[in-house]
Amino acid sequence: MRITRRAAGALALGLACVPAAAQGVPGRDLLQFPLGLVAEAPALSSLGALGLWNPASVALSAHRRWRYSGGTMTAPVDVGASAQLLTVARRVGEHTTAAFSLVHASVADLSRTESDPQSLGNIRYGTTMVSAILTRTVGPVTIGAAARRRSGALANAGSATMAGDLGLTTRGFFGRRDLRAGVGSLLAASTTAGERATYSAAADGRVVGVDTTRELRAGWSVSRTVGATSERYPFLSARWQWLEARAGWLHTVAFGRANDRLRAAIAVHRADYAVGVMREESAGGLGATYHFTMRVLRQ
Repeated sequence: MRITRRAAGALALGLACVPAAAQGVPGRDLLQFPLGLVAEAPALSSLGALGLWNPASVALSAHRRWRYSGGTMTAPVDVGASAQLLTVARRVGEHTTAAFSLVHASVADLSRTESDPQSLGNIRYGTTMVSAILTRTVGPVTIGAAARRRSGALANAGSATMAGDLGLTTRGFFGRRDLRAGVGSLLAASTTAGERATYSAAADGRVVGVDTTRELRAGWSVSRTVGATSERYPFLSARWQWLEARAGWLHTVAFGRANDRLRAAIAVHRADYAVGVMREESAGGLGATYHFTMRVLRQ
């Protein structure tokens, strides 16, 4: 059996189809894309606050009761991958937030062939993950925990696993520096052998500015997916009232090979709404991936 060039492109990115024996549940590699991020550090993702990379990120402030967040991802045609994300969060106590999230990612139009290019039908390859998340804020520290169920399909085979994750964020005001730090995990404690965990940590601080609506920030992020990739990501963000721009330079080592690429994003904040669009360069000469994120806050 052979697979068309879409799968070859995905393999070049180091993000999609790998042999089924290398993972307990199919589709894990699709969660290596920066889903739900707007050129942010995964452990400090705040615009969408989708809770994928750090469960603590879904925490709501004391004067907000609801948050609705969503996101999409479109990869270049040679890869054919796409993803959709949705998170609903509600403050259930003075310092407690509960959330539910759904993530689905798949690769379309993978064709099954034999000795000639004639297609024998499409191959399913995708994953769906649902999460229940709970956070608690104590002073400047927020701790989050997530219970997740991830299912995946490859061709006619499918399976599922349960997993648990933890995350933490903290924020401290040292003069005008407004330092933030966070750590988080994805699929860290799984009931299925071979499920690769991702761990991330990040910190940033205000370089110039007077508040969160008029500032320039700089930070550093590191992440590692066990048995797959490691990443370093220095980044900048600048906001002036309702407009925000972000950019960073991502260095990835995947399966012994290194590549560097740019992430850049723009976000618009208006009242209780925020939308962001991110563009990330791809490895291997393939096209860029595009990510859209939206957040709505309610009293």
